[in-house]
Amino acid sequence: MVALALVAALLVAATAPPDAAASQPATSFDLVTAVLEQPKLSFYTRHDLSADGRWAVYAVALANVAAGTVTTEVRLLDLSAPSAPYRVISAKTNAGAPLWPIARFSPDGLSLAVLDGAVGEVRVVGVADGQARSINVPGAQVRVSDLRWSPDGRKLALLATTPLNPAPLRGGVLVDDNWRKPMGLQRSSATHILVVDSGDGRLLARTSDELSPRDLDWSPDGSAIVLAAVRETDTGPVGGSGWTGQGIYLFDLASQSVRRVNKVVGLDYAASPRFSPDGRRIVFTQPVNGDVYKTGQIVVQDITTGHATTFGAKWERGYSDLAWLDGDRLIAATYEGVGCRLQVISVSAQTLSAVDEGDETACARSPVVGKNGQVLYVRDRFVGASELFLRAAVANPKSAAETWRPRAVTALDRHLGPNVDIRVVSWPSADGAFQIPGVLMTPIGSDGRRPLVISVTGGPSPVNARVMGDTLGQHLNLPMIAKGYAVLLPVTRGRGGYGDRFAAAIRRSGDYMPGPYTDIMGALDYAVKAGIADPKRVGLIGFSYGASLSAYAIGQGDQFKAAVLGDPGVADYLHNAYQKVTGYNLHIARSVSGFGNIYDPGVFQQIKRNSPLTYMSRTRTPAMLQCGVLHVSVEQGCLDLYQGYTHYRIPSQFVVMPRTGHGIAEPTLQADAEHRRLDWLNYWVQREPVPDLVAIYGRRSP
Repeated sequence: MVALALVAALLVAATAPPDAAASQPATSFDLVTAVLEQPKLSFYTRHDLSADGRWAVYAVALANVAAGTVTTEVRLLDLSAPSAPYRVISAKTNAGAPLWPIARFSPDGLSLAVLDGAVGEVRVVGVADGQARSINVPGAQVRVSDLRWSPDGRKLALLATTPLNPAPLRGGVLVDDNWRKPMGLQRSSATHILVVDSGDGRLLARTSDELSPRDLDWSPDGSAIVLAAVRETDTGPVGGSGWTGQGIYLFDLASQSVRRVNKVVGLDYAASPRFSPDGRRIVFTQPVNGDVYKTGQIVVQDITTGHATTFGAKWERGYSDLAWLDGDRLIAATYEGVGCRLQVISVSAQTLSAVDEGDETACARSPVVGKNGQVLYVRDRFVGASELFLRAAVANPKSAAETWRPRAVTALDRHLGPNVDIRVVSWPSADGAFQIPGVLMTPIGSDGRRPLVISVTGGPSPVNARVMGDTLGQHLNLPMIAKGYAVLLPVTRGRGGYGDRFAAAIRRSGDYMPGPYTDIMGALDYAVKAGIADPKRVGLIGFSYGASLSAYAIGQGDQFKAAVLGDPGVADYLHNAYQKVTGYNLHIARSVSGFGNIYDPGVFQQIKRNSPLTYMSRTRTPAMLQCGVLHVSVEQGCLDLYQGYTHYRIPSQFVVMPRTGHGIAEPTLQADAEHRRLDWLNYWVQREPVPDLVAIYGRRSP
């Protein structure tokens, strides 16, 4: 069951970035490839610290656009020797999207448990000698997506997905009004927690099929595992909503029984469940008022008495990536403005204090706490690669405001393209209710008016470098800036990071499109009045909700010379609303868009006013649609819009990305989408003679 192998220690220089002058791409299209091939950290937590604080391990993805492959590496860093090279523990090349590996230190810090994409296998690698042994995961075709060592190092808890081959149904299935078609009638896979012996891989415990876990943590004594999970028996009949039963559960290993600790309402399921160091309490995040995308409060619950303390809502922030610093203090990533901050939170005093001192546009997130007080975390940027930072241990800390002096422990950024000025700007909303913020990016040293691209993200989620940066974002910023565009990211109303009133602006008024549209127009007005933008050269791009909002915007006038819409989720909210009349589906509709039951008087007209298709006859802006073939939006948003643009003879292209769901993951397809987007903007906004488009639409006069 245990196979031994020797893993070669590959040494690579870890400190010096490539020579910036020698590595500059020749064109903006070359820059697309260079940015995509820059080493990338994961959107999720794929790094860890050893118990003694000497070692750090992390995962990176290295794309090869020409080959259409991504190599993912697990790298080991000696933190006691900052100039020492890193060691590659694992390297796997995959055609298409990256298969992100995970590596976690054993409690004694002597071994690493490594997942590197292989089905049914976990490897345990010695930190000192590189010797590796394979643990075969029980079951056929089991794919492990996460793992945790038990406190004594004798067990591993695996988050594992197993394919199901249920017998064909022999009759119809009675469903309720919460049924959603994408869920089907039978599950094709099941997710479990498998507890195995870390030595020989024997299966020791397993959660039942009815529980679908998503996150986990061991109790300090190793007797239980806390889970954020959905339990099917809590969601009603087959085909139920699949979300209303989400909550926090305790899995007792001795009895292999599960009990609910708390119930969470809302699409954003409970996240980051973590045991306190004494094992008596569990902390996790949950939404405020069930609002989607807004995990705005923290719950600390006593697992014996059930008493729960809920706090954090008054600070009007979003919270993620919770970890205990000690028996009273937590560290968390919080969404504030367009940045993310690491905050130290006192549970007893219910106070909060910022510790990461990155600039206001950086996003600090995914903290991992070492036993001696070290903190390893990621800092994302709107332009340039994300980096890992280490905050060293502080002797005898007295308060949450203790000195925070992190240092970068990776050098992934290749300093590509022009130097960019990134700053937070704002303008008053048209209705006077808000000051609308935005992130403005322009080349340093450039003066005068320039073409402008307004870029609208999905959700409506927060606007920060984690979701809108070049490392992990939906569109690449740097190639557009290098081509001469100013790029402006508006924080339209209804998003997190600017207080509850701002975040609830859509839900409370049912203003899903018109209000946010005026925020976009305010961004354009600001850029023109500030002397930044040429009003005759303005483009609009969006993704998901941002694409739907952009489709709505170009139906209100001809201010934009071109639009690129990526995976617009819905174009006809009337059709969508007829599927959200009662139950949990209606709860989601009210939470996201503020829409009520379409059969209620007045709601039909409200929803019609918010639908992009309502304004198709007014649209004059040339539009490109980029849509994943595997996502529902290819029909519910993209095809609906394209049919309308075709009917009204609006210049348009409908680009369907193969093997793609919601968002493009394969680097070759990413490069193709970016090239098409730049071509479309350059032709319609800057009137450049793009050959493929000249052949269709003719040469445009300067």
